[in-house]
Amino acid sequence: MSKTAQKRNRAQLEALAAQQAQEIAELRGQLEKAQAQLHEREIVCERAGTMADAAMTLNGVFKAADDAAAQYLENIRAFTEEQHKVCAQIERTTREQAEAMLRETEERCRAREREADAYWEKLSAKFEQFCAEHKELRELLDEGRKS
Repeated sequence: MSKTAQKRNRAQLEALAAQQAQEIAELRGQLEKAQAQLHEREIVCERAGTMADAAMTLNGVFKAADDAAAQYLENIRAFTEEQHKVCAQIERTTREQAEAMLRETEERCRAREREADAYWEKLSAKFEQFCAEHKELRELLDEGRKS
């Protein structure tokens, strides 16, 4: 994978993470607000004096807290799903690039082998020609081995 693609993928992940962090911070703020409202409503309930009044007051707070929790969970699910998609795409791209590099390397190796074989053939032919042209040298070498 090229450095530019890696930086782009890393930048995408960082952008998604930053976006999720911002959403989490907003949801935490909403939760804190809901908790503050709950506290205020508890005070109101204490003052109201009746169970019916307290139940009616708390109903809105519980609904707001439940909605905030549901939204938080949905955001986490969506973020996770998006992360899986990004990771799968990065993996596919990386595999494709690795396979292309492997094919290219194998082809270069085959070309080098063909070059080496051709060079060896030329060198062998030249050596044989040299030996044929210098028969006396061959005889001297053979005599030197015998003695």
